[in-house]
Amino acid sequence: MKQKQVDGLKLSIWMLLTASLVVFSASGFFWQKEVYMDEERVFWSAIENSLATKGVRRAIDLSTDGTVQTQVTNLSFSPEIASETVASYKVPDGQDVTSRAISFRDAEYAVFETVANAENPQLKSAEGIWTQTGKDDVIAGVLADSLTNGTIVFVGNLPKEKRSALVRLMKDTDLYEIVDFTKTKQYDGREATIYEVLINPEAYNVVLANYFQMIGMKRYADQVSATTNDSTKAAVEIAISPRTRHVVETGYPEVGIAGSHRYSIWGYAKPILEPEGAISAEELEGRLNTTPE
Repeated sequence: MKQKQVDGLKLSIWMLLTASLVVFSASGFFWQKEVYMDEERVFWSAIENSLATKGVRRAIDLSTDGTVQTQVTNLSFSPEIASETVASYKVPDGQDVTSRAISFRDAEYAVFETVANAENPQLKSAEGIWTQTGKDDVIAGVLADSLTNGTIVFVGNLPKEKRSALVRLMKDTDLYEIVDFTKTKQYDGREATIYEVLINPEAYNVVLANYFQMIGMKRYADQVSATTNDSTKAAVEIAISPRTRHVVETGYPEVGIAGSHRYSIWGYAKPILEPEGAISAEELEGRLNTTPE
């Protein structure tokens, strides 16, 4: 029986292709594991992504036994910078307040959506009345507080050049010092890496001033001190999804405790509009002080 001859050239090509596929697969696995999924690379990608979003939702829960105290803020950067915060406060003695605040660069508004207060029952008459709490140069800075108060990561919708410059400044000033990234936490069935980080307070002030400048809020940039007497680095935790490169939660000193910031809906700019028929704070005060006949 005559044996079938093997074509040496075809065999060589086949072996070469097989070897190439093996090498390609191995190099792809190495790139995925050692480069793309490198923990420091993931961290800085999430920090930069936070500066390239149209909007995000942040929730804070300060509730303790018997007291409900929550705050949910929608930050929008498109078409302009604005924030909308719904705060709820309820305690066993009967106080039950839900308020909403809307803030722009040059105007601020607030309303009691529901209010029950045994000590000040007249506040009930303020329900549903929008009040303009600040305008132009006399604004209290609610928007600035919404962007930065207690924040561990900066958010915005900066163009590539500006956000790259801000991230470079963070690195040059050693704003974040990564201590550990061995812990993980589940969020809606998906795993996030918990970064234990030290924040340099002096670097924070420098970055904060530049951040305000870049988002077009110079008046606040001018108010940030270039130096600080506090030399103690703050220990914080930042939970980051390796898959999406988004910050999921931040905490001081750790995530999951009262006061932690939970982030969601990255990239969605919730429309934030100025309320119609808002009255001045002085007019509202006059109405509350008026004794019914």
